[in-house]
Amino acid sequence: MAYTCEQCGAPIRGEDVSEELGIARCAACEAVFPLPQAVAPSAQPKDAPRRAVADLVLPKQMDIAVGGGNMVITWRWFTAKTVLLAVFALFWDGFLVFWWMGALASGATEMLLFSLFHVAVGVGLSYTAVAGFFNTTVLHASAAGLVVTHEPLPWLGAGPIARQELQQLYVEEVVNRGKNGTTITYRLRAKIQGRRDRTLLGGFSKPTPPQIIERAIEDHLGIRDQLLAEEYHRKPIL
Repeated sequence: MAYTCEQCGAPIRGEDVSEELGIARCAACEAVFPLPQAVAPSAQPKDAPRRAVADLVLPKQMDIAVGGGNMVITWRWFTAKTVLLAVFALFWDGFLVFWWMGALASGATEMLLFSLFHVAVGVGLSYTAVAGFFNTTVLHASAAGLVVTHEPLPWLGAGPIARQELQQLYVEEVVNRGKNGTTITYRLRAKIQGRRDRTLLGGFSKPTPPQIIERAIEDHLGIRDQLLAEEYHRKPIL
């Protein structure tokens, strides 16, 4: 069924409609509105049957292995954007090298202090690019809980979470607005009892991969899925 935005009248894309939640979002004006004659989420069966994880089509970067009470999900970081980031980091670092060479040759050491912030940015860009080429995230779910590792390069979000402390996994939309436009990414987060929510893995260009990971781990650990206020609202019907 085709829908149009109640605010601006623009056509609504299929991926922006959640029949399950009874809502839609307009990509043109970002308005969120209920679908006509939609069933409210609270009126829907809480334990409605869902497709088995084994029946889902996984992204090519993802592998899921289950056996012996364990589930191991592997996510490879490399994408086409990694190459673009590497080229940009190379350009950035090359500019800084020439900057430093010129400053040292002229004896203008005060210019080096001015560039320290840019050097820090260059280091961050370079580290992120290298990690994008080589890193893999492994999420190991078992009766003991969840263990997240990023390798070979260290990254935030790694470490164990005991099963009794892991209350919920959810996907969060991250919107960054800058002078060059708006970028939207998605990240997988864990709600942990008695502690701040932890980002396990981020930088996804689409919400589906982290939602599959969320769904797989919650099903394996017997965690009942709940829609949180901070969660990305357009959950797919899996």
